[in-house]
Amino acid sequence: MFFAASFVSAALAMIAIGVSAIPTEDVSARAVCPAGQFPDSTAAVPGTCTPCPAGNTCDGSSNVQPCDYGRFQPTPGSTTCLPTPAGSYQPQRGQTVALPCYVGSYQPYPAQAFCYGAPSGRFQGHTGQAGVCGACCGWAATQSNFNTAVTQCVAPTPFSGRASGSGCVSTMQGCTPVATCDQVLVGTVWTCPDQTFN
Repeated sequence: MFFAASFVSAALAMIAIGVSAIPTEDVSARAVCPAGQFPDSTAAVPGTCTPCPAGNTCDGSSNVQPCDYGRFQPTPGSTTCLPTPAGSYQPQRGQTVALPCYVGSYQPYPAQAFCYGAPSGRFQGHTGQAGVCGACCGWAATQSNFNTAVTQCVAPTPFSGRASGSGCVSTMQGCTPVATCDQVLVGTVWTCPDQTFN
């Protein structure tokens, strides 16, 4: 009985000093415009519904949301963001384009904020690619990341294995060296001369 009386007494005291015990709704966050638009407080007529800026999504309320990392939206008035396709990335929020992976890197997955560097024994000589190539027999890539090309082995160390990152050696490595290790353009994809890794 004492608890109930205390609660009522505290509630009356809060009302007396102007504190509401009932949560108020944030009116500005309510949807007052069609999806894909927002109420523009800077317009000549306050509250005018304006298409959502490109790089953002709008649900009809004043909450304009930038597209997240790995996503983008080129079209104004949108309610969703697009995932970056494989071979591209987007490291910032609120962007309108997907960026192609740079030479020496690749990205096999959609909706990513970065690209992987071509590791030891592998390379990628072109932009916007989803895979990475392995060094061919008789060719080698460095032991670092972001390799853009391979080097042909020559005497006195004419050999290397497939996808070799250990450099050229003087003894046969289990495969016959080849004359070229060039990527070939097929459609929009630069194919690998030997092995492709994702």
